[in-house]
Amino acid sequence: MLKPVIASLILVGTLGCTSTTVIPIGEGKSYPKRTAPEKVQVFLEKPDTTFTQIALIDYSGYQYQGKSDAIYAIKKKASELGGDAIILQGVGKEYENPVAKAIVIRFIP
Repeated sequence: MLKPVIASLILVGTLGCTSTTVIPIGEGKSYPKRTAPEKVQVFLEKPDTTFTQIALIDYSGYQYQGKSDAIYAIKKKASELGGDAIILQGVGKEYENPVAKAIVIRFIP
């Protein structure tokens, strides 16, 4: 009876492994959240508006996630950091796991 429980815990632990690394940029100033994750904009290059860079986010997901899951995870973290948008630096797969990198930015009115 104990063996199936242990096997299930190992499987859940293996499937749930994600990693998000946040590296502050600049002074490391903190900002209040003002944009919901689903409203965080995604750019492939610098936007033509004034902004400040908050952080670099490096995300690695688990095998059964897709690239869109990786991007959403970065948007969620960007929102928590007070970001309005991300500049996507790359998205792909590494050993069947989705990976993504982005710079978190906050627009200056």
